[in-house]
Amino acid sequence: LFPPGSVVPAGPLADGVTAAVVAAFGLALRLAGPFLLAGVVWQVGLGVLARVAPQLQAYAAATPGQILGGLALLAVLGSQMIEAWLGGVSSAWMLLPGL
Repeated sequence: LFPPGSVVPAGPLADGVTAAVVAAFGLALRLAGPFLLAGVVWQVGLGVLARVAPQLQAYAAATPGQILGGLALLAVLGSQMIEAWLGGVSSAWMLLPGL
């Protein structure tokens, strides 16, 4: 669409690339949403536990549980995430100019 080594022209090409980046970022947030929510809930729970039992090293003791929980969440949601990713990527490719 433009010669190599030249400056990328602004206009319709930039608008198409911007729309593709926005769609990709939105898809990434949708896919990461359950992990972000579980991480926030987990950290709040650990903060409460650290206040209730200050002698317990809550963060060091809970790290394996956090890793296991993330892997379990990935195992449960993996197939749905791949399907959502495939749908999002196929629609995002259509936003790129020249396709």
